Amino acid sequence: MKQIKALAVTELCDLYGLNVLRYTKDPTERRKKLLVYGVIAVLLMLVVAYAGVQSFALITMGAGSAVPTYLITMSGILSLMLAVFKAGGVLFRKNSFDIISSLPLSDGAVVFSRFLRLYTESLIISLLIMLPGFVVYAVMSTTDAMFYISAFFGIIAAPLIPVAIATAAGALITGIASRMKHKSIAEAVLSILLVLGVFALTSSFSGTEGEMTEEAMLQLVAGITDVLGKIYPPAAMFGNAAVNGDIIALLLFVGISVTAFAAVALIVSLNFRGICRRLHSTSAKHSYRMQAQQQTTLTKALVQREAKRYFSSGVYVTNTIIGPVLAVALCVALIFVDVNTLLPELPIETNINAALPFVFAVVLCMMNPSACSVSMEGKQWWITMSLPLSTRDIVNGKLLFSMCLLAPFYVVSEVVVMATRSLDIAERIWFVLIPAVSVVFSCVFGVFINLKLPKLKWETEVEVVKQSASSLIGGLCGMLVLIVSAFAAAVIPQGYLSLFNACVCAVLGAVTVVLYRGCMKKDLRTL
Repeated sequence: MKQIKALAVTELCDLYGLNVLRYTKDPTERRKKLLVYGVIAVLLMLVVAYAGVQSFALITMGAGSAVPTYLITMSGILSLMLAVFKAGGVLFRKNSFDIISSLPLSDGAVVFSRFLRLYTESLIISLLIMLPGFVVYAVMSTTDAMFYISAFFGIIAAPLIPVAIATAAGALITGIASRMKHKSIAEAVLSILLVLGVFALTSSFSGTEGEMTEEAMLQLVAGITDVLGKIYPPAAMFGNAAVNGDIIALLLFVGISVTAFAAVALIVSLNFRGICRRLHSTSAKHSYRMQAQQQTTLTKALVQREAKRYFSSGVYVTNTIIGPVLAVALCVALIFVDVNTLLPELPIETNINAALPFVFAVVLCMMNPSACSVSMEGKQWWITMSLPLSTRDIVNGKLLFSMCLLAPFYVVSEVVVMATRSLDIAERIWFVLIPAVSVVFSCVFGVFINLKLPKLKWETEVEVVKQSASSLIGGLCGMLVLIVSAFAAAVIPQGYLSLFNACVCAVLGAVTVVLYRGCMKKDLRTL
């Protein structure tokens, strides 16, 4: 327990860079951290508002009894989606394995301390989703003391099962990938398949036919609650405890959650060193022979260098490729879904088809790889600086690789849309042009932000890909611009739509040129 306590303090003291903000004397570094926390605060407020509004809507419809089950399920899904990407990187990180192995520490203490880090991050998500929902439920419904007891233990225990599932999946994926030749690619493919499976499972709850009346909505909520109770029994247990005051259901929920968490931690701790050795060890072949050397252009060599760095990191690949994969899935789904039935009746006239090019661009450009391409260099940045390369050469290499990575997904999606949807000439032009301009804009914007907010000192790649300022701002701000454009395109009269699309493309193109020139003026030696 002393080892677990000491290691847990070490894991949590610099969670989200708080220790750096506390002790740094560099004003630039402090401003970067404050900027990151500002972006995170905005996102957290959106999550809180969403949870409160959803709870209010369910209670208003007369489905208040479904609120606790709904909240804990949504909290679990979000915790699972976020934890599954980082579980392998946090538990089996390479940088500290040699140091940990040389210290008189038990594998169980190391694993449990890292589990506590994952649990703490998921607990924050549970608080943000469940607490505002419970406040709305308590204000609008009749509650007793048992509800507050259930809410307290529910928030604390809610992250345990999602973290256990994400860790088991992460450990399994990492273990399987460690036996394959291309470990990072195998890890990324398995993680993407898991995420797509979760998306397919959750999307199956939303299919309805006919007019969405109040009675039909209540039946839908009851059906979803019943399905969630069968697929995720702990959610039904917690809902029964919070609504009906069933203390046995609460004890079962907490007991199952703690048991699952402890069991997965125990299994991982027993196989911890074996997985780390298989994952981080390399075998040298002594049959190397010098072959004919090939000469290539500087640009091609730099793009190939970026590709090798990209595909060597499973975390990098998984977090940046899921958007393009979902973009292709979105275009395939449009074959079977009538988009005009997706939204309920609104007080203003909307044209969903006009917003589709922007929606496709949002998903395609989600978490662009260029937003952390410089930071991924890490401690090897000095090698890049020692080469006889100009800023233009380095930046162009990173931009071209990001565009080449997104290009196949863009082409496949466009072919699917053009072959399956009946569009007029103008709609086809905008569906091709808007995503293309958005891709170039997002790539340039990502590199620009990464040059402004680099993070070259990091312990794990998760810190760069998921927690750095450049990945948050570079990946989310560009998406925000496109989301606003999508809403505007949906409500603009049809006669002005082409003019609006042309203006958006022109503005994005002009901003892209300005940002690109800003990148060219950057002295990379100052990073």
